[in-house]
Amino acid sequence: MQWTAPTYTVTLNAGDGTINSGNVTSYTYGVGATLPTDVTRTGYTFKGWYDNENLTSSPVTAISNTETGNKEYWARWEINQYTVTFDTVGGSTVASITQDYGTAIAAPAAPTREGYTFIGWDTEIPTTMPAENMTVTAQWKDTEKPTGEMKISENSWKAFLNNITFGLFFKDTQTVTITAADNSGETVKVEYLLSDKESTKAELDGMTFTAYTAPFGIDPDNEYIIYVRLTDKAGNTDYICSDGIVLDGTSPVITGIEDGKIYCEAQTVTIDEKYVDTVTVNGTEVTLDENNSFTLAPADGEQRIVVTDKAGNTAEMTVTVNDRHTYGEWVSNGDGTHTRQCTVDGCNGLETKDCFGGKATCAEKAVCEVCGKAYGELDPKNHTNLQHISAKAATEDAEGNIEYWHCGGCDKYYSDKDGTKEIAKADTVTAKLPKSPPTGDNSNLMLWIALLLASGGVVTGTTVISKKKKHSAE
Repeated sequence: MQWTAPTYTVTLNAGDGTINSGNVTSYTYGVGATLPTDVTRTGYTFKGWYDNENLTSSPVTAISNTETGNKEYWARWEINQYTVTFDTVGGSTVASITQDYGTAIAAPAAPTREGYTFIGWDTEIPTTMPAENMTVTAQWKDTEKPTGEMKISENSWKAFLNNITFGLFFKDTQTVTITAADNSGETVKVEYLLSDKESTKAELDGMTFTAYTAPFGIDPDNEYIIYVRLTDKAGNTDYICSDGIVLDGTSPVITGIEDGKIYCEAQTVTIDEKYVDTVTVNGTEVTLDENNSFTLAPADGEQRIVVTDKAGNTAEMTVTVNDRHTYGEWVSNGDGTHTRQCTVDGCNGLETKDCFGGKATCAEKAVCEVCGKAYGELDPKNHTNLQHISAKAATEDAEGNIEYWHCGGCDKYYSDKDGTKEIAKADTVTAKLPKSPPTGDNSNLMLWIALLLASGGVVTGTTVISKKKKHSAE
């Protein structure tokens, strides 16, 4: 006779859990059964099977081979705790939340971060605790402008200047280096603009800048203001600028004197330079007037003028300035002036004056008392040899003449003693008298008398009477 071992039912109450594998619904006497352990429930940890609904005593892991009867077991569950962690990415700390699964979550206050505005979390914070740990990350909008630094030699600028002066001088090419950074840690777009005038930020917004990729050079002779525009990934923009920079590679120019020359009077020296720093004469600094000039006074020995501009360029000359000229003899210029020249070697000093002195005559010009040369015009009223010629009556045999004056210097004839009324030589001659008419011929008597008077002759009464008497006697 054969015996069959009885089989009994097994009821497993997993509640809201799930038996994933090894489920047991019955067992056989003499064999027994192992209760499943692959039992899960969202948000809970399986703690074993219990043979009473109150979950008291100890958990049951198996049914032994000697047990009999139907069995019923209840799963014991322990609620899990999970943590929500907040990554603020550099912002203020937000404490993590650890609590039981399914319990309500109170959202924390928004974090803060300098230079940024909080715009939320990358994942929405659940209203109840999920069945897992989770990390949410803060999302930020960058509101802070980028920063930068511009360097030239030992000079640097990190801000935008509102009052620019051209007070920085170089005489050689300079290298400009620009660095930039942003609070985001991302790359900043850097651009620059070279200008010679001051501009506002608003004006710069509309200007074209050059992309900065590496240090660049600025060359003489120019004046610069270097503007830099910085733009971060978020679009925040800011400007920095240099002070006014003068690159002057040209030396000052000294005018008004020539190097190595000797002068015999004070000289006006002019400096052709926009940015004069110092002017010295034999080491002593002098002050320039409004025309950038100064007077170089006479002094013993050489005088060395050194001019230095603000960029460090220099120019110099050495001259000698005597107290006065040492002139040579006066030399006629042939134009009514005479000139004398300084005899000091290297000095070109000249002095020219009008000739004077002496007295011109009708025949010769005046002789200058200084240079001894004739100058000016003849003086027709100053006669050197004015001779008086008395009147002389004409006769039948010879011409006569009127009273007149003759100058042996100019060989001219005058009717007055002062020699002012010139006459021709022919005007001084009176014609010969006509021959006397024959005796007894009265027809030409009156004509003869008229000619006689015209010739300056004198008819005496005695002559006429004697002739009449003679005629009567006859």
